[in-house]
Amino acid sequence: MRHYEHLARYKGVCGGRTVIKGTRTEPMHIVGYGSMNEIINHFGIIREQVIECYHYHFNSQVGAKEDAAAIERDWQAVGDTFNSVLGLK
Repeated sequence: MRHYEHLARYKGVCGGRTVIKGTRTEPMHIVGYGSMNEIINHFGIIREQVIECYHYHFNSQVGAKEDAAAIERDWQAVGDTFNSVLGLK
């Protein structure tokens, strides 16, 4: 992943997907939310964080693929747990 000053991944936070540092907010939740001021006020983040979220979302194919893989792993874990509880495994 390209170095982002305001974005990171943490094990155990949002399934390891990219978030804004110090939050549990993923870039995909920022993109398209509203105007810059609406985003800043609603999420309590700064302008630079919003800009990085847009950059990450639209320009980081590697990051997007990594996030998709993390989401797939999350769903696989849910399926494994469900099957285990039902005794299907």
